[in-house]
Amino acid sequence: MVRVSVVCCLKLLLLLALGGVTMHVPDAGVLAPLRLDGYLSFHDVAAAARDFGNRCSLLPAAVL
Repeated sequence: MVRVSVVCCLKLLLLLALGGVTMHVPDAGVLAPLRLDGYLSFHDVAAAARDFGNRCSLLPAAVL
């Protein structure tokens, strides 16, 4: 019982620690010179959001 509690607490601590790590882009102009072939769309990507990276059966809709 105590061991399960400790494992759950460690998982929660790890989740909180990694959840606070974010990527910060200081200037939006940094992304402007990127040469992209095609277009980016964030519509109808629910299936990719559920299965990003083809972990089960679907190909990713975009890699940003």
